[in-house]
Amino acid sequence: MPPLHKELMNEDLEENPVMYLDGGMETTLDLQGKPTDRTRSGRWKACSFLFAYEALERMAWLMLASNLVNYLQESMRDSQKVATRSVTNWVGVSHVTSLFGGYLADAYLGRFWTICVFSGVYLVGLLMMTMSVSIPALKPETCVDSSCADPTSAQVGVFYSALYVVALGTGGVWPCISAFGADQFEDREASEKSMRNSYFNWFFLTGAVGSLTSHTVLVYAQNNVNDQWRFGVPTISLSSALCVFLFGVSLYRFKQPKGNPLVKLAQVIVAAFRKRRVLLPLDDSRLYEERDLSKHKLAWSDAVAPSPPPPSSSRKLCHTSSFRCLDKAAVIDTIRIVDGTARIPLSRWRLCPVTQVEELKMVLRMAPVWMGTLMFNVVKAQVPTLFVQQGQAMDRRVPGSDLWVPAVSMQSAVALTVLFSIPIYDLVLVPLAKRYSGNERGLSLLQRMGCGMLLSVAAMVAAALVETRRLEAAARRGARPLSIFWLLPQFVLEGLGEVFTSVGQLEFFYDQAPDGMRTLGAALFVSNFGAAVFFDSLLTTLVDHITGDSRWIHSGDLNGGHLNYYYWLLAAMASVNLVLYMLSAICYRYKKVDTSCPSMDSRSFEWNASELGLMQKPTLFNHIQALKVADLQSPGKSPLKVLAS
Repeated sequence: MPPLHKELMNEDLEENPVMYLDGGMETTLDLQGKPTDRTRSGRWKACSFLFAYEALERMAWLMLASNLVNYLQESMRDSQKVATRSVTNWVGVSHVTSLFGGYLADAYLGRFWTICVFSGVYLVGLLMMTMSVSIPALKPETCVDSSCADPTSAQVGVFYSALYVVALGTGGVWPCISAFGADQFEDREASEKSMRNSYFNWFFLTGAVGSLTSHTVLVYAQNNVNDQWRFGVPTISLSSALCVFLFGVSLYRFKQPKGNPLVKLAQVIVAAFRKRRVLLPLDDSRLYEERDLSKHKLAWSDAVAPSPPPPSSSRKLCHTSSFRCLDKAAVIDTIRIVDGTARIPLSRWRLCPVTQVEELKMVLRMAPVWMGTLMFNVVKAQVPTLFVQQGQAMDRRVPGSDLWVPAVSMQSAVALTVLFSIPIYDLVLVPLAKRYSGNERGLSLLQRMGCGMLLSVAAMVAAALVETRRLEAAARRGARPLSIFWLLPQFVLEGLGEVFTSVGQLEFFYDQAPDGMRTLGAALFVSNFGAAVFFDSLLTTLVDHITGDSRWIHSGDLNGGHLNYYYWLLAAMASVNLVLYMLSAICYRYKKVDTSCPSMDSRSFEWNASELGLMQKPTLFNHIQALKVADLQSPGKSPLKVLAS
């Protein structure tokens, strides 16, 4: 190995412990930057603190979100339409900002510190909201004898500023907490990889615990306490979550950020574009990979790359045949002979290793899956909105008693379904399916998501049938309204859909993302719901505009509308989307690390004649491709002399 390259490798291994060593195991650190003892860190013990954080944080956010529409109507004097639109926009932004948080975690801060920083931002936003409903100067005046004064611009400004500070905080917390939990398991160790496959199920279950708690506590809070407690309880809940998270710091495994992922993707695009006229080699094994420098004793060209980029900390990936145009970024189009040594003028903006090219391909392959799962979340967005409005127009009495069921509490049926279904799925269904499929997860990730999307279609069909029957009952004079318990099938089906699709979606985007983009992968899962919320808002607006006076949705009175038609529309759209998703799933190729790739030891470097202007002469070019580096390194031979021979 040339001294320059050997020195670089040693220094990089000492200064940057985030390296994949010979066994393929990534070095993890403790908070002081020292290698962790794998027998005493990570795994389920560390995840228990993250599960507690997730349950408490989920409870805080859902209690806040469920209170907002009523507060905006009662205190901010907004109409129902304006209040609903404001909350919808806030929910969408809260999820889409996860892309920003995921980027910061992967590029600069790391997942742990991103959680700490953005939890603090999150908590500041909740404190501001609590203060805005507690301090007289910030709190809108209460109505007196049906006379209601509008809130001042300062009061509105403080409240909405606090609201979007919370949205910024969630953007850093949500993608990082799930990915940080997955970091506690080493996926290259068989026993821990099996644990990690189960981790996402149990992580989602703890979120359902928080959801169930919020929907039960919320009902009491809305009827028995004032605004200070309605916003104070979420603040207390998040403060407790942050304390629990910090208590577990001695057990966590930390992985350092691997550099700006967007720059790495851009380098592949630029390098491929700059070499768009270069012919691809007939043998894909001739494409450049970083380890080839040591295999073939090549040196860096000091004149072109005096400070060569360090070896990547990502695992090496197998070459795939998709997006062949990007492979040109890994073609070596220049080799210079300096002092009898073959030197490659290496710049990542000119030459990228195969692994870096494959990482961009992985992102492109995930895009259709992201689009394909969007419709599932559009259906999911109906649960806290139209499903609840549907329940408010029904008979909410418990049969045989004087008890009433608040319509908002019907959402607890989704959480209960998740709580009961996940243990059955993980402990019963997965082992059974594993026997027949041979897949370590029972069902593949894409199969799992497809099953949930089918259940989502069934939920919309059930909702449409129940709404049709409810409208028929409401049209009959003297007929008793339909019982709210007729809504249980659609809530249960949606809960089952989340067990399959939502959990599978989170695991898919984390597992299939490049090693240096796994927080962004989790952010793709979170942002998918935000995009679905915005799409649903646009869809309802278009439907209301097209249907005119016979509005299907926002008619003011559900008995005078046709909500069942809108449900049928969603069912049809979800069905068509499912077919398209299945097609993209069939074409998808899962990530493969190079332990299963052909050996790279036999690779021999090629050089091509782009600098000699021979790219338009395929016959001569193919002859040049067969030249070995050993020929180029022969004493007294230059590329032109070798070519002449």
